Amino acid sequence: MDTNKEKQREYSRRSYLKNKDKIRKRSRKRQLDDSLKYAEYQASWFQRNKDKVKERRRNHYHTVVKERKQKSLENSQYVGVTKAAEMIGAKLRTFRQRVYNGDIPATKVAGGYWKMRRIDVEELIKSIPDMPIETKIFLGLRRDAK
Repeated sequence: MDTNKEKQREYSRRSYLKNKDKIRKRSRKRQLDDSLKYAEYQASWFQRNKDKVKERRRNHYHTVVKERKQKSLENSQYVGVTKAAEMIGAKLRTFRQRVYNGDIPATKVAGGYWKMRRIDVEELIKSIPDMPIETKIFLGLRRDAK
């Protein structure tokens, strides 16, 4: 019985060694065929469900990603120049120019962005009513700023 199994193993080993290139090519071809079929299936599925996918992505952004961004912005210690100008009620172009010139305290971070400490912005907002008109003009505050 053992000899029969051994003979069988030897035969299959020899037949594999003899035909291994054909076997490998066949298995590679199957893998390629399977991957191509899967790629075609994915492409056709995406074409059929394109609108659903877009809607899902849009909903995900508005329900999850946007909220996360908003929370992280609210909790951060620093704000960008655009956001600071918006909070203060200043004209963006003038405000940016004052930041770039160093008239308003801000820090340049990696990537070339300018950030201001949220505390500094809030203090600036509190001091707006007491500011002389020249300072308000210098900062680029809008006329409707309080």
